[in-house]
Amino acid sequence: MDYARTRGLPEYDAWLNMKRRCYDKNDKRFPLYGARGITVCSRWLGQNGFKNFLSDMGERPHCASRRQWSLDRIDVNKGYSPDNCRWATAKEQSRNKTNNLIVHLWGERHCIKEACEMLKVNSHNFYRYNATHRENNVEDNFVDYLILLNRKERLYA
Repeated sequence: MDYARTRGLPEYDAWLNMKRRCYDKNDKRFPLYGARGITVCSRWLGQNGFKNFLSDMGERPHCASRRQWSLDRIDVNKGYSPDNCRWATAKEQSRNKTNNLIVHLWGERHCIKEACEMLKVNSHNFYRYNATHRENNVEDNFVDYLILLNRKERLYA
């Protein structure tokens, strides 16, 4: 690849935006990234930063449905590095946010939306149920809601 022609490439834009979120205090997203201690690994910074980033991440996937793929941190509390980043769809990203409600099913963490899809439960109805039972934690409310629907056995099947 001719690195002199990197401007305008989606990978280059993702790399620039990643650095801005973490280090530019004037960036509107800085409070959610840099101010929280989210950093970029040293390999992706400096003179060969973009070259290393592209080597580690590869090109952004192309999709016929025109859905945008973007840079995503697998663990939202860790920084940007080859072992913590991936190209993800908007759906994947929306399920990997710090403000998601999380439950454990079969020993794995899932956001509520995903857990409801897996158990064929209406997530909007659960959110309403959860909002009226704030004295309990989300996991207890989820189990209670499944009991109401007579679907608790699916958790342990």
